[in-house]
Amino acid sequence: MKYIRGKPLYPGGKRAIVSVKGYFDRNKKELGLTESSVQLTADALEIGVSTVKRVMADYRRYPLLLDKPPKPKGHPNYAIDCS
Repeated sequence: MKYIRGKPLYPGGKRAIVSVKGYFDRNKKELGLTESSVQLTADALEIGVSTVKRVMADYRRYPLLLDKPPKPKGHPNYAIDCS
C-alpha cells in the first residue's frame, strides 16, 4: 500500500482513525479477523501503523486534542514593516 507521508492530520482524519479502530475492536470476533485492529485500521485508511498508534495514544491521554488543528510547520512568512 502507498502511504502519504508528511501531510498533517486534520481533526476529521483523527476522528476517522478513532472510529474505524473502535469498529474493528468491537466487531473483530464477528468478522473473524486475525490481524490487530491497529493494522486493519492502517490498511483501511492507507496510513501508517505508527500514525494510528500515535493518534490513539493522544486520544486516550486527552480526547479533546482531536479537535485541535495541526500546527503550521516551517518558517513564518516574512513581513516588511510599512514605515
